[in-house]
Amino acid sequence: MISVKTLQAYPFFARLSQTQIEALIPFVMEEHIPYGGTFFEEGQSAQYLFLLTRGSVDLYFKMPDDPRHRVLAGEINAIEPFGISALIEPHLYAMTARAATDCHILRIDGQSLRALMERDPQLGYTLMGEIAKASMERMHLAQQRLAEEEQPELVI
Repeated sequence: MISVKTLQAYPFFARLSQTQIEALIPFVMEEHIPYGGTFFEEGQSAQYLFLLTRGSVDLYFKMPDDPRHRVLAGEINAIEPFGISALIEPHLYAMTARAATDCHILRIDGQSLRALMERDPQLGYTLMGEIAKASMERMHLAQQRLAEEEQPELVI
């Protein structure tokens, strides 16, 4: 079982109290996912929130006009959360996540975490703030990637 100190060392959990982390620990599993392993597929029910502790994860999405074609949408690096759809309705993963290297992760049961967040609104507020921050960082990186394209599609 993971320790309170270990979880508090990650920025995602750093603002939680010891009591809040102790309540969270039963829902957290440490896992190793080998290179090429799939965490989840786009459209699947979002059962877990993940925190990457070591390695790199690539995020892909399907092209609407050709679902067989996948586009690299982003990269998750160590200490970043992913699979945030586990906390956001309709609780379906918006992208596919694959291990770009051997990965070590914390896998957190989404349903249990949502129930804990309802019982402890302060914990929920703190974690959703971290989720919002991660979402904004990913959106900013996507904007940069689009701006760097030679001929981005312009929408006016």
